[in-house]
Amino acid sequence: MRILITGANGFLGSHLVEFASKNAENTVYSGVRVNANLKYLDGLSTEITTLDYHDIKSLSNSFNSVKQAGKIDLVIHNAGLTKSNSLTDNLDVNKGVTTRVIEAIKLSDLLSDTGKFAYISSMAALGPVNAGGPVSAYGQSKLRAEEIVSQSGLPYLIFRPTAIYGPRDSSFLTMFKSARLGIYPNIASTHQKITMVYGADVARLVFHYANEWENKIVHLDDGQVYSHQDFRSALEDTLQRRIAYFKIPGPVVLTALLFLELTTRVTGKKPVLTREKYREIRQDWNHELKSEHNMLKGLNLISLKDGFAKTLEYYRAQNLL
Repeated sequence: MRILITGANGFLGSHLVEFASKNAENTVYSGVRVNANLKYLDGLSTEITTLDYHDIKSLSNSFNSVKQAGKIDLVIHNAGLTKSNSLTDNLDVNKGVTTRVIEAIKLSDLLSDTGKFAYISSMAALGPVNAGGPVSAYGQSKLRAEEIVSQSGLPYLIFRPTAIYGPRDSSFLTMFKSARLGIYPNIASTHQKITMVYGADVARLVFHYANEWENKIVHLDDGQVYSHQDFRSALEDTLQRRIAYFKIPGPVVLTALLFLELTTRVTGKKPVLTREKYREIRQDWNHELKSEHNMLKGLNLISLKDGFAKTLEYYRAQNLL
């Protein structure tokens, strides 16, 4: 199989490349921006392809270069924006780049006769349980990008992973740092229902479903529903220490985040967490996903405890903890 992956050098992108390149029968092209950090791709069997996501002609030329050795059987469009709560910025990247990538694929006739276009969206496009849709600018932009994909005329799959964790990700680093100090501060509901999926398992699932389904939206989690007490217990097992749990009231969190947003606005830095993101992540995410969960049987996805252990090992190896 000939595979092209955009956003290949990032957390999830590198896991997609790593999984695909383990099969010697695959030829994997890693689409990256100019001057991208390629440390996660070091040692992987892949061909680096520089992509200018803002220029359709340049994209088409790059795709034509890739096509010289044969058409592509699977394009996984993973490139996108995650760390902004500006609807304009999110739409410019998540919708805009997706539109240009699809147009360039058509202009270059990149896909093989049985080829598929897979878009890595997010569970944020579905929104929390009972929310009736996305509740963040990021989620709205992903939903708009999904509409572009489904209306493109290309054979497609849209993947909506839930919260992704694991080696190469820093989103859960603060939680691990607090746990190492013996503290688990919960900023959401005590009885919040949470879903998770390990980064390497996302890559595995994308290829698993890509071989089975077409023209569908596929939601990705590990098939389990977790509580904050489950998180605390897994962290205690991982760190081999007792961890105290305490709940931080919502108004206190919102006040602190407002101050953080004002401070980072002055410094020009992006806040780790915003009020909008807080309102999104504090809700329940245990959607009923019967068809997807039926496909998980026999896959033996990594458990939360083992996933946390591997994540801790990575953080320590990178001197982050």
